[in-house]
Amino acid sequence: MHSRPPASALEPFIECVWLNPGQTGGSSVRERVLPTGQAHIAIRPAGPGFRFYEHAADPAGSDMGHAIAGGMRSTPYFKDTSAETPSFGALLKPGAAGLVLGQPAGMLAERHLPLCVFWPEQDVARLEEAMSAAACGEDALCALESELQKRVRGHGGIAPDIARALEAIAAGQSVGDAVRQAGVSHRHFVSLFRNAVGLSPKLYSRVVRLGHVVRTLRPGEAPDWTGLAADAGYFDQSHFIRDFRAHTGLAPAAYHRRLSDRAFHVAD
Repeated sequence: MHSRPPASALEPFIECVWLNPGQTGGSSVRERVLPTGQAHIAIRPAGPGFRFYEHAADPAGSDMGHAIAGGMRSTPYFKDTSAETPSFGALLKPGAAGLVLGQPAGMLAERHLPLCVFWPEQDVARLEEAMSAAACGEDALCALESELQKRVRGHGGIAPDIARALEAIAAGQSVGDAVRQAGVSHRHFVSLFRNAVGLSPKLYSRVVRLGHVVRTLRPGEAPDWTGLAADAGYFDQSHFIRDFRAHTGLAPAAYHRRLSDRAFHVAD
């Protein structure tokens, strides 16, 4: 997996662009992807399409095609990672999905949809062809960036009220504090936030808090679960365990036994 910062024009909207070279073997592999607090776009110009599973026990899954958009999530999703061909994508900054895709982020929350639901089908086909014809992976990423720049042209960036709320939540402030800073009613704030981000402010703050814990864990290092929970702002250990199970489907210890250097991706 290779990722890099996006072109400068995309920095207000895109966290990074990435290339996954694909599996080297042909065995079927299934992966659990934990919620990151971000939406994404992924394109596989050749080979099989992206396959996702409804749940951990789903035996067959569903083929979603070669170009997909994945929304902000509060629970994990499950995907097939056995394809031997490269895939490319972009990780969107919180609050930017609606600007990049042209529809409210809430439309995509908790699911994947074909990219042609949001962009004209002929544009998606043209992008797939350009990426397939690219001489190397970096050229394919440049083709993706070119298309993304067309989509965000004319947008100055994430709405200031939403950007401030996202910063406040990321810093550990309460949703109530974010509402007061926005200067609008709680109901109106929740509606604006959900449309821009995809989740309610409270649910998003829970995902962010869990992410703080996940990013501190290292394979082979015994975690201080009590200290990690306290540092992240959980009331107590039982609160932490409940939230961890709710957002990952795993107990903390079971997750840590499977931990790799890609903390949000768990072999399933």
